[in-house]
Parts: sequence; structure tokens; C-alpha cells
Amino acid sequence: MNDLILIQNIQPHFVHIVNRICTPSWVIQKGRIKANNLMLIYDGEGFFSANGENFQVSKGDLLYYKSGDMRSAYTSTKNLMKAYAVDFYYTCPVFTKEGWKCYTPSLPLDTVQKIDNDYVFTRLISLFDTLADTWVSRKRNKLSICRTTFTDILTLILDWKSGYSFDSAKLKRVEKVIKFMSENYNQKITLQLLADKADISVSYLSSIFKEITGTSPIDYLMDIRMFRAKTLLLEGVSVSETAELVGFNDVHYFSRYFKKYEGMCPSQYYNKNST
Repeated sequence: MNDLILIQNIQPHFVHIVNRICTPSWVIQKGRIKANNLMLIYDGEGFFSANGENFQVSKGDLLYYKSGDMRSAYTSTKNLMKAYAVDFYYTCPVFTKEGWKCYTPSLPLDTVQKIDNDYVFTRLISLFDTLADTWVSRKRNKLSICRTTFTDILTLILDWKSGYSFDSAKLKRVEKVIKFMSENYNQKITLQLLADKADISVSYLSSIFKEITGTSPIDYLMDIRMFRAKTLLLEGVSVSETAELVGFNDVHYFSRYFKKYEGMCPSQYYNKNST
């Protein structure tokens, strides 16, 4: 059976999921990895080795280690690395005439690959963020959510690697809007401004953006702002300064929105994740 078809049935078992904001002393000592590891670098720089080969990684790099690979790593002390990481095992069950059979096909991923598509990169950040947050939550169905989200991550990566166009004409416009939001999220942004940037109407932008990303442009912008806010809070930036840095003029509105989005106020988020 084709490995890509088998991977559609993947059932992961998670060992560890983390949004890692490295300290200057962060290091992985040389050794063989037991589980598989998938890591997305979203800021900073790091230095990794895989089976004797060395890599310098930075924002946009996706790393994959297979179970049994020899690895080591450390962060740049001048540009501290920030990354999502997942340690996991997996199997791919298939129902046959003889009953259920489990396969473990190789994942068609390189050790290091640069995500050079703005939509794919920002979508991966959103998915990894959901995965990491759900993993540490107390939701009763968190394992199901994690498995679904992880499958979405793999599907998106494999679609991107296969050259899937995501409807290139629409995607280029959506990518342009996402790039603008990612670079200007701390500014005042309206739907009309985004439509003007894409040189299309507000209604058409809303339609194609929803079709490609599954959400509205403004909700996507708020996701970017909340992602950046959580990173700043974990770095020790105050709530009021964080609010300003991510585009909120009113710290009280920021705190209310953050609590609605994350289920806790900004100060609680910092205290929960800094222990």
C-alpha cells in the first residue's frame, strides 16, 4: 500500500509537546533520540546536528528527527531560538479482510526544510500553537484535539512539499494579506485596508480568505496578535507593554480579549507557563 495513503490514517502517541523559548544555556546533549521529533523554528537561530551532519537553522525551518537518529543542538546566544517541538511515536492502522493491521511507514520529511510559503508558515504556527496549548490544558478531550491538530500539521506539510498550489491566484492574494498582517500587526488594521492591499473588494477578500484559511481576515489578525502576545508575556514583558506592542491601545480591552481567547488573563498565563 502507498505510504502517503497509509499516513492519512496516522495515529500518534505524544510524549512531549512544547512551545520552547530558549534560554542562553539551552542545549541538547549528543545522543540517540528515542521518539520521533518534529520542530518548527518561528524565531531566532539554533545549531543542530543529525547523524554527524551539522545545520544552522532560523525562522521558517522545519526539523524532523526519526526515532534512533543521533542528534545534538544548542541555541544562538545572540539570537535566542524559539520553536514548537513535538516528540511522538506513531502507527497507521488499516482495516483489511483479515482484520486490523498496523503499519509504520516512513514520513517523507527531510531533516531540515525551509517553509518558504507565507500562508503555510503562518498556518503552521497557528496549528502548532493550538497543539501546544491543548497539550497543557485540562480539556477532557485534549488527546483527540491534539491528534486531529497534528494530522492537520502533517497534511499541510505534505501538501506543501508535493507542490499543491492551494489555488495559486487566490493564494497569492491571501499570502499578500497575511504577510502584511504579520509585519504590521501592531498597527491599526481594518478590513478595508487589507482589501486595498490585495487590490480586491472587501467581500471577495473575506470569501477567499475564509476558503483558504478557514477563518476571517480579522480573526486571523487577532490570532497573530495573540500568538505574539503570549511570546512577549513568556519573555517577561509587562501586560501593558505587551498590549501596546501587539496593537491594542487599551490594556483593559487587551486583557478582556486575551482572557476570552486563552481562558485566563495575561498575568495568569505568564504565571502558569513560567513555573
